[in-house]
Formats: sequence, C-alpha cells, structure tokens
Amino acid sequence: MDLAIVNSFSRLGYGSFGTIFVSEGRGGVVVKQVQDPANAAVLDKEHRDLKQLYEVVSAGGSPSFFSLPRPHGFFQDYWTFAREADLPRTFDIGLPPHAMYVMQRIWPVPATLTERIRDQFFPDRAKQLPFRPFLARLYLGKPQLRPTNPFFNSENFLLDAARIEQLQLPAGSIAAGMGQMLARINFRAGRDGRDIEFVLCGDPLNPLSQHPAYSCIDFNQMRPHNDNAGVIADSMASNDPYYPRSDSPHWNAFAAAYAAEAAGAGQAHLALQWARTYLRTEADYEEAAQQAELLKQAPPHPDWRLEETCALRRAIDLQEEVYYPSRLVASPGLVAGSSRRIIEHTCSTFPGMSGGAGVDVQTPWQLLFVHTRADSDFRRNNYGYSVHHPLFVKAYEREVLPRLLGTPPELLSSEMLRCLHGYLTANKDQLADEGVVHQVEERCKVGSGVY
Repeated sequence: MDLAIVNSFSRLGYGSFGTIFVSEGRGGVVVKQVQDPANAAVLDKEHRDLKQLYEVVSAGGSPSFFSLPRPHGFFQDYWTFAREADLPRTFDIGLPPHAMYVMQRIWPVPATLTERIRDQFFPDRAKQLPFRPFLARLYLGKPQLRPTNPFFNSENFLLDAARIEQLQLPAGSIAAGMGQMLARINFRAGRDGRDIEFVLCGDPLNPLSQHPAYSCIDFNQMRPHNDNAGVIADSMASNDPYYPRSDSPHWNAFAAAYAAEAAGAGQAHLALQWARTYLRTEADYEEAAQQAELLKQAPPHPDWRLEETCALRRAIDLQEEVYYPSRLVASPGLVAGSSRRIIEHTCSTFPGMSGGAGVDVQTPWQLLFVHTRADSDFRRNNYGYSVHHPLFVKAYEREVLPRLLGTPPELLSSEMLRCLHGYLTANKDQLADEGVVHQVEERCKVGSGVY
C-alpha cells in the first residue's frame, strides 16, 4: 500500500459510531475511524467483510460494471497507520488515535458532469451558490422524483430514471451492472446486500478524468443470508430504490444479469427461488386469486410466489442474450470472436431460424448451444445459449428427463445415449432429482454400453 503521498485529511462526515476522513493528497484514500475505542472489533469485522467481498467480486470472471473501493488495511491506532504509510512520527495529519480502516477513495462526479447536473436539476436558488463535489445516487427504481424539497443539499444528490436518461447515461448498462453486482454479493460472497448504494462518481484511478464512473459502496449493514432466498428478497425490497422495478423498461436488463450471475456462481436453486418472487406480475396474482375463488379456496397470500416451473421458464427467457464463451465447445462455422454476452461467428442458421440447434458439423447429434436469435446480418452477432448453463440444466432435468423415460427404446440410438450419459456426467453437480437421473442413467447403461 503506497500511502506515502497522503499529506492531509479532512472530515467528510460523522455519526455515533464513527467518523469518515478523506485524503486531500493524491493518495486517494478514505479512513473510517471509530468514535469509541471499544468498537474497534466491530470496525475490524466491517473491514474484513469488505476485504472478502472485494476478493470474491474481483474473482467473479467478467469485469464488474460497478467498481468496489479497494480495502487497504485495518489499523489499531493512528501511529500504526503512520508507520505503514511511511509518515514521519512528527507529521500529524489530524487523525485521532483510534482504530481505523483505510480504503480506496471513490472520487466525486467529474466537474463537467456536475455542471450539467446543476444547470438541469438544481433549484434556481441554488444554481449560483457554491457547492461541494458530490457522488450521485442512482435511483432506477424511481421513475421520477418529487420536485426538490426546500432543504436542498447537493451532497445527497439523487438521479432518478428520468434524470439518468436526460443525462444520456447508459441506463441499460447501469441496470445490468446493478444486477451483476448484487448477484455477486448474494451468490459469491453469501451476503444479503442490505443497504448497499450504487453511485455515479469519478474515475477511481484518475481523479482528473472527466469521464464518469460507477461504484457500489456502503457495506456495513450486510449480513450472511445462509441460503435463504427470503432474506435476499427482503433486503432488496427494504433498500433505497436503486433497482428497476418490474414495470420499468430496464427491468429485463437487471433481472437477466442477476439470474445469469447467480446461475454462473453455481446457485441456480437460489436464483430460481428469487425468480419465484421477482418475476411474478400483478396479472399472475390476479389469475391465482380467480382460480382460488373458482375452487372456493382462500385467496392467495400477498407474498404468494410463482410455481417453480413457470419461474424457471421466465428466468431462462431473460437469459437469451447471455453467453459464457468458456462453455462453448464449437459452433457451426469459424468463431471470429466472443464476449460474455455476444458470440460473433459465421453460422448456418439464417434469420428467422432462432431456436435452432448449435452443433459441430462433425458431431451433429451432440447439442452444444441453442441459437436464440440473429441480427439482420446473419454472419455476425448470432446469440447462443449454452446447454451447460445451470438454468438450462435445471430446465432439462425438470422437463426433458422425465419424458425420456417414456420414450420407446427404438427411438434412442446408442450414440444418443452415450451423449446423454456424457451430458449428465458433466453436469452431475447441478442435477437435483437423483431418482429420475438414476433411472435415465440405467437406460443409458442398457442401451449404449457406456459402463
């Protein structure tokens, strides 16, 4: 940790638990320090939680749209920090001698963008007044905020969905980034994500840059969810309105990224439980209520959730543009390039043929991915859905394997059964219904001689 360039601090804010200081030099760090030394252990835990979160999110595969502040260390007192920062013992930078932890500073919104925000959204009385640089919270869950209240404070500035669009910020990417980050917190770090914040800010690596950046901050209220989907759903519902709602044009981008990240983390079962709540619509509830009335049953509980098969199908529908290049073995043609969401390749499937099988021409009986759609130029930007994606595996187990048991043996060649055996073996950790899987494996054993 290179803190030698830190030369002074100023107090940014404080509360009953602690005080926040920010460095004024090029070091770009934030210090959180306890008011009461007896709370040092609590602060240490907060630092360890941030460190664990930073490590698992950074190891999540594709880069995160929202960055996290890098934790630099926990220190029992100021002088321990001063030695680590290589500061002279006689150099007092104004911090009390209490326990603290240090993390990377998230810089304010760039000046050119704050000027646009001021001109477009500040009340007239505040436009000519000086104001401190600020972070702006991103409220995609609010279509439009109420007019600014009389007690305007630029340091707590909020951007609703309408303002985000007016500033021509990438709302769809912001929504997908929220889904990606929340899922990594839920399914890679095992935390509920309670009270986290998503903010518009400056470039964490270059405070002089005029290009905006996006960060996720404030993790002190997160708790382990212990694989309880209800805890995850409750933390989402109780948070400030960062996440787009189901009637928002940005909902699909958020939900697709969330479900994809959950499944990619090997947590398809939790993603499914989440989908049962968050992919439910008002029309679904009304239909369930009408059905209960016809059957002379009690109306469904307000927390009623979708049936699992319906939720699974909707979760998969969200995935149609999500692709994991590491899972692709081959495509029908030359792979020209790939990314997490798009595969660009020459493809034998023409426009309008979406849903076709993606296979290697040498082994056409072995399904590798499902072709979901193509742009007008069918030689580029064809979208595929890997058959090894955890949500696809779960749907295959639920809807296909039971039907295979009723398929006449003469319709299943030995080569088909060998491929099926290989598929089940490759995805055995994601299959939950051991009874059905065992019966299908027995058919493979009899029909293909794979054992």
